[in-house]
Amino acid sequence: MESNIPNTLPELGAIFGPTGKPPEHLTVLDIRHMGFDRRLTAGCLQGLVNRQQPRVLLVYEDPVDRFWLETYCSRYGLTSDEVNDLASLAAPFADEIDGLVIYDDEMLHSANVAQTFGSLHNLVPVSPAQAKVLESVGYRVREDFRGRWKNRLEAYRWAVRELLPHTNRHLFGSLDLDSPRNAVHQVRDYLVAKQAFTFDLSTRMRDREEVELWDEIVDTAEYPGILMGWHSGRSSESEYVTRAAAHGLSVICSFCAENLTVHNAIPAPQTYKQKPPKYWPTLQEKVYVVFTYTDGDNISVMCRFMAGQWRDSNQGKIPFTWEILPLAIHLAPGVVEQYFKQATENDYFIAGPSGFTYTYPSAHARLEDHLALTNLYGKAVDLRSMFVMDWNPRLSFRELEDPQLPERLARGIDDPIGFTHNYSGVYGRPTSTGDIPTVFAGPNGDVPYINSDVYVSGHGSDIYAALTRYAKACDWRPLFICVRARDNTEVTEVRRAIEMLDPEKFEVLRLDQFMGLLREAHAKGLYKNTSPSKKKMLTEAAKDAAAEWWKRHRAALEGLKPLLDLDAEAILERINTPNVYFPSSVVGDYVAWEAVEATFRLVRAALFQLGVYAGLRDEAVRQFTAAYAHIEDIQVAEDALSIWQEWEKQPNELEAAKALARRILALSERFVPVLAPGESN
Repeated sequence: MESNIPNTLPELGAIFGPTGKPPEHLTVLDIRHMGFDRRLTAGCLQGLVNRQQPRVLLVYEDPVDRFWLETYCSRYGLTSDEVNDLASLAAPFADEIDGLVIYDDEMLHSANVAQTFGSLHNLVPVSPAQAKVLESVGYRVREDFRGRWKNRLEAYRWAVRELLPHTNRHLFGSLDLDSPRNAVHQVRDYLVAKQAFTFDLSTRMRDREEVELWDEIVDTAEYPGILMGWHSGRSSESEYVTRAAAHGLSVICSFCAENLTVHNAIPAPQTYKQKPPKYWPTLQEKVYVVFTYTDGDNISVMCRFMAGQWRDSNQGKIPFTWEILPLAIHLAPGVVEQYFKQATENDYFIAGPSGFTYTYPSAHARLEDHLALTNLYGKAVDLRSMFVMDWNPRLSFRELEDPQLPERLARGIDDPIGFTHNYSGVYGRPTSTGDIPTVFAGPNGDVPYINSDVYVSGHGSDIYAALTRYAKACDWRPLFICVRARDNTEVTEVRRAIEMLDPEKFEVLRLDQFMGLLREAHAKGLYKNTSPSKKKMLTEAAKDAAAEWWKRHRAALEGLKPLLDLDAEAILERINTPNVYFPSSVVGDYVAWEAVEATFRLVRAALFQLGVYAGLRDEAVRQFTAAYAHIEDIQVAEDALSIWQEWEKQPNELEAAKALARRILALSERFVPVLAPGESN
């Protein structure tokens, strides 16, 4: 990456903002009823057409997209008309589009390649069936990718050679074609308009060849570099974000972010001030609670009214803190404008994890640059705090406890009020990180970095019970509780819980009020973080987690067992599907990976049973082998850890991987009396 980075909003707007003039008239097509191929073609056509000026809006979700259409027409004087089919949408633009590129609908990764190719050559990607539809309205086929490649690796290697050098150096598209949930096309218009290289490759180190190609692609990035879309269906969110951060990139969850070429061209303001709270509370011997809504860093969540919660009838009636994506002032300025127009004195905005875009700070190769841009965007929209996620699955089972991070954050952001962190847990229970102390950082040692101790969700968790149970266990006052409210938690449900709390004992605040009292309590020596009663509660919660992780361990073994009696060819037949391709070189790695993962799940279950909240993998394995040294072949956990730590150095041989797996299966049976005595009856 280059060392010189854009450091003004106009420079960044040139990278992430509109490519042409503001919209005047929009042709609307409802594509809710359309299948995979027509949606893909419509989205890519939209990106080409809207590059000079937005002229097409697609309806993916009627309440969402029509709301923004009506808002923009009312606020900015846009007009619109509607067409009924793809051919009618495409026909008026036949003279300005240079033609079609056909992808192979038997090898869907060719669709991502066709999208990149089309963005560079002004061609619309189409399936063979949709090629006929567009040919009927004047389009000509210019390129045909059918039968060109056998699998994703062949397709993307060709694209790296032929297309990558000509694409955008700041934006990349990661669009999953394996997972039905993620195989959608909403963000394709933006990626096409910006000529972003688009691909679907795993970031799981098990998949060596794909990871090497993934690294080769993103190594071409210039800062700031961002991955749009979402991770491959064969790797996890934390693997994806960590690997991006290691390359100095951040990500935006945006696979469902429709019409960005319309949203980002709306000429809305790009600076805002937050409304002050109703009052500034007085520090008392109370339980102070802040609710922070998750996933605001996801631009599609913002466009969908915070997954609908912003349109809850009780929004604005209770103190609530909302995450937003700071970069949204360039991606969707009209959406940001709407939030600030509608916010009440009960609403407070902070940056989502972990800054102007989503990243894990400790893993980020250019954290200081990332914080500088977070600072710049934060000042534009008056954000003085952010929620922090700091995972690294290569090193730890849970969020890292990086002792240097709070200080780097406090010194990298101008005048912060404090930071909250940790997004994990079981619904309604304490988060699964144990007893993490609050750190006070910054030049004056007064900027809090506080753990989110309670995690609630709309999936039936009893918010009132979770709060009162936690408050009872923490037997000191003043007590400060950060609650992570999952994006499916209804504001009405939160209000109901708040109204059940005794106002003489509890006070629910916005984050700025909460942090102000927390800093005051710390300055007066009144802040406390733990007690024997709290530790007892966490130990009990750990035993609940032990049962959960034992089930996960046993489920992993059930998937592993059938592979042990198969040869390499039979294993490949079992794990490959039409869209999920594992090369023959990965068979040993596949079995070894599954065996090691099963081992780590056993380690977590066994340590939770002892009340230990496992963190760093190497430390956890040491604790595990020491605590259960009396169990035969307990050292298999150390062998699994060694394979994990040395993974990049050499592939795993299949027979050695099978031998490891058999040892782990045997060890698991020895733990049945410890972790699941009922299974032995």
